[in-house]
Amino acid sequence: MPYLPRIIWHSLKKCKLYISKLEAAGKLIAAQPIMREGVVISRKEGDWASAAINPTKEVQVGYYHILANDMAEAIEIAKENPSLNMRLLQPLR
Repeated sequence: MPYLPRIIWHSLKKCKLYISKLEAAGKLIAAQPIMREGVVISRKEGDWASAAINPTKEVQVGYYHILANDMAEAIEIAKENPSLNMRLLQPLR
């Protein structure tokens, strides 16, 4: 096993299997982890703005761009994502 805590290693393996399943079914367009640094860019009335990502306000871990026949199917596909069931991070109280 790679040098990672066991729970993280198993969680990553589950995500890899989920991605493989979506690819085999022709339901995955793209999947990408997002780095926790960078900027958010936006455009309003022709003017561009950029702001640094604030990790205390915004949580971004990645995305899955899936292909579904309708919203109901997209929701069902998303519910199978093992990332949504991981409890690796706990909220601070």
